[in-house]
Amino acid sequence: MSRESARVHPFVRDLCAYAVRTAVLETDSHILVALSGGPDSCALILALLEAADSQLLPHPVGAAHFHHGLRGSDADADAAYAAALCARWGVPMVVGLGVAGSAPGQSPNDAARRARYAFLEEAAHDLRADCVVTAHTADDQAETVLGRVLRGAGVDGLSGIPPRRAIGASLAVARPLLSQTRVAVEEYCAYRGITPRHDPSNDKERYTRSRLRKLLPDLARAFNPRLPHALSRLAEQAARDSDLLRSLAHALWRDAVETDGTTVRISCDALLAAHPALQGRVLLRALREGAPDSIAAEESATAAFVARLDAVVRGEASTVDLPGGRRVWRDGATLLLAAPTAPLEPFAPYQASLSVPGDVHLPLIGLRLTARARIAGIPTHRERRSLCIDIAYTGSGRLIVRSSRPDDRMSPLGMSGKTRAVRDILRDAGWPASQREHAAVVACGDTGEILWIVGVCQAESTRVEVGASVVVALEAVWEVRRSG
Repeated sequence: MSRESARVHPFVRDLCAYAVRTAVLETDSHILVALSGGPDSCALILALLEAADSQLLPHPVGAAHFHHGLRGSDADADAAYAAALCARWGVPMVVGLGVAGSAPGQSPNDAARRARYAFLEEAAHDLRADCVVTAHTADDQAETVLGRVLRGAGVDGLSGIPPRRAIGASLAVARPLLSQTRVAVEEYCAYRGITPRHDPSNDKERYTRSRLRKLLPDLARAFNPRLPHALSRLAEQAARDSDLLRSLAHALWRDAVETDGTTVRISCDALLAAHPALQGRVLLRALREGAPDSIAAEESATAAFVARLDAVVRGEASTVDLPGGRRVWRDGATLLLAAPTAPLEPFAPYQASLSVPGDVHLPLIGLRLTARARIAGIPTHRERRSLCIDIAYTGSGRLIVRSSRPDDRMSPLGMSGKTRAVRDILRDAGWPASQREHAAVVACGDTGEILWIVGVCQAESTRVEVGASVVVALEAVWEVRRSG
């Protein structure tokens, strides 16, 4: 141990050791710190300054604080606190101001995150930084991994928050605090004699992460006192495995796939000769690369569509229709993914009843829906465009599943009761005009109110609040259409 490192606080030594082991920070990095004013980011910037004083890490070129335009005077106080902290330690700081609100079909949290990262990229450019550091901790990693476990994530999902990732040609995001727990962060803040700001919105139990944050200490006490570290270690191992699988899948893509930007051609023989784990990754990449836009790519890049493509590869289905007006079919030993040259076959309007509990099968469109009562109190799954959701439902028990109609309207989750035309929601989700009337909607059997556009969004009235006594889980499975 060098004389310089012996003088620094153990929290800082551990941060530096993690940064070296994972190469999350480079010795010549120009670092911009994302500073919210909360405990994590305050501990991060002070630790980096202490490390820089001992010549263990580069000195930050500045800090960036993003004011989301929410929370009123509390947010103003956060910005003032961050500015005062930077002034005290002689660190240049820039402030960005966001505008409250989100685009159609976009959650407020997603909109805020996109705006925050756009500002950080701009601030990095202004301060000539090549690395933005954020204050995600081992607890944040544990909450992320556990939440994905509950949703049934694969190895890519279990890799959690990456220690470092590129967000531009010459800019990266680094997270050197991923080895530190929230308790260690708070102890270091106390050691440095600061009282960081607290964002009360992080305590709201409407968010899955907030509920997991409260559950983790109980789980740690009951099963493993070092649970955050254990889940973080799982994330590191999964990330290594994911990197290997990604490399092998890339080699298979080179051997089995041809694409000209509009049509993807896959050799079924080469694909079937590979390991199933690699087959799925190549099909998922084909779904993304063959999409006409980012919305269609997000809509189709799901396990359900991968399974449907796999059925075509194996000759168990003839065609699959994808979001964005694309179609998949097999021509001899080649799988083709492209926009159809002929109009898609029209569907007749359909409607069926769905009991709670119960299920319904719609072979005309290859959809099976299941409804069941769910135990209240377990974290809900409300990810956008999910095929498995939870709803608050107080109807008689009968639901209607039907094709959408031109005059349908609904109030999407997060829009505070404002309604939108279903055809416009589907348009924003990447559905071509010719297919919007074929989308499946779930409606209340008593009132006819639309509760869910299957796989797209659910209604504000279905929001599961804390203490809800009636929770219904809806799950949709898109089936392949059998040939013949």
